[in-house]
Amino acid sequence: MLDSTAARWAPLLLCIAFGIIYWQFPAINWTYADDGQRWALSLTSESGVINSHHLIFNILREAFQILQYYDVNIRADEFLTRYASVFGVLGIGFLILVCREIGLQNVSLICALLCGVSTGYWSYSIVGDVYVPTIACLMGAVFFMLRGLRIEGKEKWLYGFCSAALSIVALLHHQAFFIFVFGIGLQGLFFNKGGPVVSKQLYFSMSVTLAAGVCCLLIYVAIYFAQRSGADQTIVGFMSGYAQNFVAYPDMKGFSLMSLVKAGAGFTRALISTNILFQYDAFAASVQQMFPYRHMHTAVYVGRQMTSVQAAMVWMAFGSTLFLGLLLSLRGLLALKFFPSLVKLFGYAVLPQMLFFIWWESISDEFWIWTMPLWALLVAAGIIKGEKKWRVMGLVLVIFLFTASLVGTVLPYGDEASDIDWVNLKFVEDLNANDMLVSLDEIVISNRIRRIQKEKGFEYFSMFTNAAKGNDLQIKLILQTAERVIAAGGKVYIGPYLLQAPLSYLQLIKLNTTKFEQKRDVVISGLRELGINNVHLIYPDVVMPEYFDSPVIFK
Repeated sequence: MLDSTAARWAPLLLCIAFGIIYWQFPAINWTYADDGQRWALSLTSESGVINSHHLIFNILREAFQILQYYDVNIRADEFLTRYASVFGVLGIGFLILVCREIGLQNVSLICALLCGVSTGYWSYSIVGDVYVPTIACLMGAVFFMLRGLRIEGKEKWLYGFCSAALSIVALLHHQAFFIFVFGIGLQGLFFNKGGPVVSKQLYFSMSVTLAAGVCCLLIYVAIYFAQRSGADQTIVGFMSGYAQNFVAYPDMKGFSLMSLVKAGAGFTRALISTNILFQYDAFAASVQQMFPYRHMHTAVYVGRQMTSVQAAMVWMAFGSTLFLGLLLSLRGLLALKFFPSLVKLFGYAVLPQMLFFIWWESISDEFWIWTMPLWALLVAAGIIKGEKKWRVMGLVLVIFLFTASLVGTVLPYGDEASDIDWVNLKFVEDLNANDMLVSLDEIVISNRIRRIQKEKGFEYFSMFTNAAKGNDLQIKLILQTAERVIAAGGKVYIGPYLLQAPLSYLQLIKLNTTKFEQKRDVVISGLRELGINNVHLIYPDVVMPEYFDSPVIFK
């Protein structure tokens, strides 16, 4: 056991170490963070509600624009990345404190390490999205709630205030976690063994959570009436977020046995890097066939870029992590009976929240990242109720998980050459203000291009967004804009994915737009008629034939 001095400083040193790690590995390839580029772009907008599901970005926009006003040289994507990194460290710190509250203090460092090096937690601590900040706030809310339940006097309500405040901030980051927050409020239920169900502890915990809920509600109402951009959205629609309707969608909004299988896959993707699996053509093809609307070509390209040495390291770490992780998780389940606070946390907050995300989009790793600190708590419970060898196995698990995350995900996502979309579209950095780009780019890459467009000033049309939603393709506007650009001496570029699209793009578009290929050909033909010297066809530099459509060829 660590001596008292080491035990006092070790958590702080560990948090500093994670801060350095997260700070030194900012992600360049954001294909795994669907909305990261979108949020970065939104910070540069002048007004309007950015997103009612994630109201925090409206606050962050003000902070970012204050920095710009005082000439602080930082890009929007870098600002969000650093923001997430800070919360990544805070989340580790709060997890250690939770360990101390529920009796896992002797294995708190192993618990923190397991969470901090898990692929999902690490990769989203170095990219600008809401998930890690939300997790950090939730862990803080849990800690302050548990501490408040164990003490009396004025400090009790001070801890309650801190729990409520962090719950509010968590919901401003990601509204869908209202279920987890409500579960935190139930922690006072049966708090005193053998005591009454409705006790003063339940009164305390529910008062704190209800106060947080009311404050959040008032914030939503205030923002709705202060900034709503139009009268077409009701206040209920504005506030309902992810549960705005129950209409099923491919891979989303449904319960079935397959939903549980997908949930297992989503959790595994959040736990450990799965890019290595896509080195195998048969596996990659079967996944793409099962999920034709999901863009697998990016993961396949990352997997194929790994060297044989990297692949061997990741494979060894992948297999060992799954084996040890499953073994220690089962031990943790058996040990739960010794940790009533952990049982209540899982029963009242974790399981209901899991059910929501299984219904919403179970295959997505984004919606399982929040379980990483909770999984780490489960493993820690199994370790502490065993012999010394189980702690050794926990440390070995940390090493393997670290290796898989670093080599399989973090390093590839820090290398632009591993991003097939950016390899094919990097030419946009050389466009001039009087140029025009017409392309077929999905949300991640299109928002990245729009950020460059704001800096450079060129015209940009991505037909993917309207086509995927079944909206008007704006063919007439595209052709008119091209005529104006050419008349002003500019050049028109037809982007690579309009000329040779990933098959998943076309599958998703076909859900809402009929005869898209014919409409695409009308646009391309119309642009080419404006003059062969003025219109440039940019075919992809890299394609994988099994994931891309045949190229559009003109004689």
